[in-house]
Amino acid sequence: TTTATCVLPGGIIEDSSTKTYADAAACCAAKLSYLDTDLCESNSNPASNGTAKYFADIENGLCKLDQETATCPTGYTCSRATVGSGKLYDTETACCTASLPYIDSDLCVARTTGVTSEKWFLNDIADGGCVQDC
Repeated sequence: TTTATCVLPGGIIEDSSTKTYADAAACCAAKLSYLDTDLCESNSNPASNGTAKYFADIENGLCKLDQETATCPTGYTCSRATVGSGKLYDTETACCTASLPYIDSDLCVARTTGVTSEKWFLNDIADGGCVQDC
């Protein structure tokens, strides 16, 4: 016989008609297909530190890394993605381009990674010149 390991906190099936699945991936695909697969699987595993994918933070004009803040790389903004976080992307560039197209992609990536873009911009028209993001 094989002893299964339960991922805690688990649940107790109370309705005998409940459909069961071999693993979280199969359950996510069948029951939560509208969610990003990696997000669903990460949410199904209490030991997960996140998907290490990116999602848009529209309010702050950057993409956040779906990762626990304790393990967040220097300069990045990390937060755990939620069901309402929207689409997840493999790279910060893909996230910025697709989810924040109204923000210059280089600026969005710079905000996301905490590294300046080194691009030039008009800071104040009264100054009659441009400044560098550095």
